Amino acid sequence: TGALVLNKEREVIYKSTISKHLLHEFYNRYQKDYDIFIQANMQIYTFLKEDLGSMVRQVITSLDEVEGDIYGLSMNAKTDENARKVCLDIEEHFPELTAHQNKEYIDITEKGCSKGLGILKLKELLHLEEVAGIGDSYNDIPMLETVDHSFTFPTSPESLTSIVDDVVDSVEEALDILMKE
Repeated sequence: TGALVLNKEREVIYKSTISKHLLHEFYNRYQKDYDIFIQANMQIYTFLKEDLGSMVRQVITSLDEVEGDIYGLSMNAKTDENARKVCLDIEEHFPELTAHQNKEYIDITEKGCSKGLGILKLKELLHLEEVAGIGDSYNDIPMLETVDHSFTFPTSPESLTSIVDDVVDSVEEALDILMKE
């Protein structure tokens, strides 16, 4: 989401956080209808107890169990259309937050934070000259507009295919293009 940038030693070199007070307000508004995942303290917290496959998470019974800085929230809005509506609702009721639609999922960060900002911070702090990026959904648009060479897939929404440098069938194909440059 751009809210947390780590160096190769996995040390935090940039962070954007959401207050615990705002977390409580957000949770009170949406918890009845959506499963909410909280990214904090280098892990994912959730009230959801069912098996989520390979997703590693800390199951909690109270928001008071969330430790450390809160970098972001995620929720499944079930459909693309509902995710669009919920994003608008979040931004209307929580001006301190930005909602990034990722198909039927929504990633929520502090206002102004995005994958694009994360890329800019990464370039600045690590003194990188060029960065390439590949994305497949709406939440990737700020990143794709920021990187020096952008890629997406043929199955991505038109709003992505229209702004990238190359549409590729695989990450391997994108790497091949970059290696030829």
